[in-house]
Amino acid sequence: MYRLIPKRKNALGMIISALFITCGIFLLALGIREESALSPLLKTSSTVLFIPGILIAARYVFYSYEYAVEDGTFTVKEKRFKKSFTVARIAVSEIDEVTVIASRRDRRKIKNSKSKIYDYRPDLFPKRYHVIITRSYNYCEEGEELWLLVSLDDKMLTLLSDK
Repeated sequence: MYRLIPKRKNALGMIISALFITCGIFLLALGIREESALSPLLKTSSTVLFIPGILIAARYVFYSYEYAVEDGTFTVKEKRFKKSFTVARIAVSEIDEVTVIASRRDRRKIKNSKSKIYDYRPDLFPKRYHVIITRSYNYCEEGEELWLLVSLDDKMLTLLSDK
């Protein structure tokens, strides 16, 4: 059994979230302070900025992931505060491919893909990550692919590549 809790390599999610929330607070303060024709617009704009700020914070600041290979199964757990939820479980024998994504050209493949894509990376815009691809009928329709975006270390990559 091998477990991996990938560390965040950049604080971009936290910075972007803080920026959205700070701008939202600033616009809300202006909207409350000035009772003019722009007041409703400023209050609405602050709400529009709060929503992505809170969503980005919830996803990239308050969540973490744990990857595990145990008894021939690759498992992804999502950790929220003290609770843990299993969000993906795939038999290692049913993994068709594990690909490293490190360039813009590789990222375009994911963007243009029609596969089912699930993102379990701890960083907002990581420079390097991995795609686990399966075509097993247990997880997707015939002709479809299931892609899991994850951040693996070398040992986990070796465990998943060797079948």
